[in-house]
Parts: sequence; C-alpha cells; structure tokens
Amino acid sequence: MFNTNLDLPAHFVGAQRENATTEKTLAAMDKGGVDKAFLITYTSADIGRDMPPHVDPVGSLPLYSKEYMVDAWKAHRDRFYWFTDHVDPSRKGYLDDLQRDLEMGAEGVKLLPAFHGFLPDNPGFTPVYELCRKYN
Repeated sequence: MFNTNLDLPAHFVGAQRENATTEKTLAAMDKGGVDKAFLITYTSADIGRDMPPHVDPVGSLPLYSKEYMVDAWKAHRDRFYWFTDHVDPSRKGYLDDLQRDLEMGAEGVKLLPAFHGFLPDNPGFTPVYELCRKYN
C-alpha cells in the first residue's frame, strides 16, 4: 500500500501509474473476500538498495511512506495486523524505533536478517527478540 494520491517523483514520470492507496487495497480485499491482512510497514529508504537504479529512495519517501501505512492501520485496525519491518542492527536507533512501534501497537515484527547482511543469530538481534518477548 502506497500513497499514490501524491504527484509521483520525477523518476516515475512515464511509468504506468497504479492505484495502491489504502482505499484501493481495502476494495481489493473486499473483492477477494479477505477480512484481515498483514500490513508490513517500511519506507523507500529501508529498501533503497534493492530498488531499480533509476529510482531515488529519498525522492520516493512520500510514496513509500511508513507513516502512510501506519495511518491506514490506525484507521482500519479491524482490517489489518500491523507488522513493523526492516529492523537493522547496524542502524543507530533501531531498538528505539522498534520499541516505539511495539508501544504504538504493532502486533509483530518482520525480520529479514539477510537483507541487512546478517544471520538470525547475530547478537544485534538478541535485544530485538527480548523486546518481542516483552511485548508478546
């Protein structure tokens, strides 16, 4: 789910524009008979190194916005389970961000250790597992 109501960044000019808004996602869920889905939140900066070379992760932040997705979850908690994503032990503040998301109500965490160049037993994930245990 992305905020495609915005003007697209310059690197998307000429690209096929898809409607990926909250409303379109909910309509697709209704059409498919899906009562509730996992909403995994991230930003374009989180996935930047895996985006096509012509796509600017910073310029795409309004489109690939974690805040937009969290707002969708807040408005439709009956339709989404929120799982926060892209917990990177090499990034300063990663535990503070994770704790904030869990305190805000994230129901789970999607971990992709290999995405950040780690294995699941990396010591940087131990406090992540402890926070998950603390917040059930």
